Amino acid sequence: MPTLPPSLATRLRDARLSVQQGGAFARAMGRELLRPPSPAQIDGHVRLAGVQGPVEIIRDSSAVPHIYAQGESDALFGLGFVHAQDRWWQMDFYRRVGRGQIAEVAGPEALPADRLMRHVGLGRAADASWASASAELHERLQPYVDGVNAAVERTPPPLEMRILDYAPAPWDASDSVLWAKLMAFMLSPAWEAQILRARLVERVGVEALRALDPGYPASGSTMVPPGAPFGALSRDLTQAYADLVQRTGLGTMGQGSNAWAVAAEHTAAGRALFACDPHLSAVNPSYGHFSHLECPDFSVAGATAPGFPGIVWGCNRRLAWGPTAGLASSQDVVIEAFDDEGRYRTPDGWEPAGEIVERLVVRGHPDEVLRIRTTRNGPIVSPEIPGVPFALALRSTVLDAPTTGQALLDLPRAGNIGEFRAALSHFQEFNLVFGYADIDGHIGVQMTGALPEREPGSGWLPPVGWDPGAQRGRLVPLEDLPHAYDPPDGRVWAANHAPVPLDNLTFDGEFLDAFRASRIGEVLNDSSAHTPATMARLQVDRHSLVFQAVARHLVGLETVGLREAALVQRVRDWDGEAGRDSVAASIVGATYARLLDAVVRAKLGADTALFFGNVHAVPNLNLMGARAASLVVGLLDGAPADWFATGTAHAPEVTVSGREVWSAVLLRTFRDGVALLEERLGSDIDRWTWGRVRKVTLKHGLGDVPAMAKVFNLGPYPIGSDAQAPLQAGPLTTDPFAVVTAIPALRLVIEMQDPPVVQFTLAGGQSGRRGDPHATDLLQDWRDGRLRRLHLRRADIEADAAHRLELTPVE
Repeated sequence: MPTLPPSLATRLRDARLSVQQGGAFARAMGRELLRPPSPAQIDGHVRLAGVQGPVEIIRDSSAVPHIYAQGESDALFGLGFVHAQDRWWQMDFYRRVGRGQIAEVAGPEALPADRLMRHVGLGRAADASWASASAELHERLQPYVDGVNAAVERTPPPLEMRILDYAPAPWDASDSVLWAKLMAFMLSPAWEAQILRARLVERVGVEALRALDPGYPASGSTMVPPGAPFGALSRDLTQAYADLVQRTGLGTMGQGSNAWAVAAEHTAAGRALFACDPHLSAVNPSYGHFSHLECPDFSVAGATAPGFPGIVWGCNRRLAWGPTAGLASSQDVVIEAFDDEGRYRTPDGWEPAGEIVERLVVRGHPDEVLRIRTTRNGPIVSPEIPGVPFALALRSTVLDAPTTGQALLDLPRAGNIGEFRAALSHFQEFNLVFGYADIDGHIGVQMTGALPEREPGSGWLPPVGWDPGAQRGRLVPLEDLPHAYDPPDGRVWAANHAPVPLDNLTFDGEFLDAFRASRIGEVLNDSSAHTPATMARLQVDRHSLVFQAVARHLVGLETVGLREAALVQRVRDWDGEAGRDSVAASIVGATYARLLDAVVRAKLGADTALFFGNVHAVPNLNLMGARAASLVVGLLDGAPADWFATGTAHAPEVTVSGREVWSAVLLRTFRDGVALLEERLGSDIDRWTWGRVRKVTLKHGLGDVPAMAKVFNLGPYPIGSDAQAPLQAGPLTTDPFAVVTAIPALRLVIEMQDPPVVQFTLAGGQSGRRGDPHATDLLQDWRDGRLRRLHLRRADIEADAAHRLELTPVE
């Protein structure tokens, strides 16, 4: 769940969070916390307008709803009903984030984030997309909306809404469209990376950019318009976006995901296997919600995203699917030039800018009127600076693309690869890579999204709006996007790495390092008798190829004294897994963190902090995150003598070989890392376990308030692992003790038979209602790597049934 806007945190702290201290707000909050939980109705019989026939909702022992209906319409009504029962606060909060309406409930401190989202215009885009959607889609999606609102009318409001003392508006179909656009926007990292690169060029030069980003092509564009103070133009924008990311938890959505499939001939049972685990923010409640829908039109089960009508990660009776972030470039921040008359420069001359007027409602304060300039490239998202004739426009296919709703409604009916790809053709908002497996033993992957055609590297810096060569290219057709079907080796996997060699791409991207993908491929290729159990083990694999690379160099150090020698011996004896109980992983992880800081500081000096922390939007998708590991490993292996300036703390005055320089650097950072471990964990080396270093807290929207943290947050829990391991768990900084920001939010393993054998877990629980035992009952399984069975046979469901609710039409 997103974290609390700063104004509300301040307001709660000012109230001192104490009934004894007085204050109407504190008293109201105290009353709500002391009240017994108000459960949703999950047993019995309810007559409702909006359903056409009986809808049976059986909740099993894990609180998974099994929805039985007479057709798609009633099945989706039931899905909307259970989403609102379990996750209404979550749904409404993300709606407010996307529409820029947080200040309505949180006050003026939320205005920077609201202003940014109004400038971006996801709400306007969602409304326009829904208005232009087909009549068929309107008819198919409306039952879901009706189900949401029917549950809201009958269910006590969540604790969060009672504490904040507000009643949200009814759900609208455009809100579901908005949810998809918000997620797609956050999964498209190119525009933040463009800002970072431009600021780097402006401050330290293009050579530093090429040095620090090993993926940057030598022929890549390096043009920043003379006279454009890019740091000033982008500073408020990036600060506002960083605030949005920090306060909502959305930014880390794009840190990755895993999906893979194994063909029938490489499994023990001769049946295709599929597994996926999306890496999303460490939040409570989780983004996922498991459901099972049965009707004459389809049988479908898996993980949904509350607010959106469909199974995102799951299966029907014939095929399984699940997406990962594709990380191709579908958004640019475009430099626009303006004259004194308010016109902007285009390849065809000067044109008048458009204007959109938005009104922001601010709790406890007068409304604010916002005037937003627009160009042919998109809305202006940077502030106006007196005397500066430049501004930044957001050019995004997310804003232009039609809604993804059609795709999720068609997937349950897909029965083969052709029908599957036809459904994916409607995934234009999202750049994703879908894994696939079917009941006939076939497997595949398919990239989706509305991606502009351009040379790789050509979009690494902000394009110029008046340059004829910088205009958006044609969109790459689905059939030309990277895909594979039944590859010869019988295995496919997607882990946010480049889908094909960069020279073969017809679009640009911000792909992550391939270490995680390499480890997945290594394990998949190591056996031809895979089972659901081997899939589940791979999902919690903590082997970091980056840590192993650092360890290979560490064991060759010439240490001083018995203590250092003993520490290196632990690394020498290490099996390479960054497990929670591993001391060697702590030694290597702390060394790597100090080494990364030294490597970047050698080029950026005082500007190092610009690229670590919250100055920009999503650090792990940009220079120091996405490709920092390959940078460090490449430097360690190559040992260039000139990376560190002669006479600095890391390089001696005398001329020595590159290997000697890097051995000295590694020894120094090893000692720095050990000192950090000793400072934080004490002198007892046996207590330096990696789980004590790398922990995770599942943060709730109210979790930033100290007195509320223990009420709503879950954790901290030891997790270990690394951002470059299949079980992704990495911080956004070079501090090894920093909070883990991206985790496998859910895990899903499917063996394709009739019906499929589905196993799952979730970081937390199905319910988002505090006090509900199903808000946390899956957490221990998730932590320990255990999966539960998601039953699809009626007899198994009946045997595990815990609650039964029947919805019938009003007579």
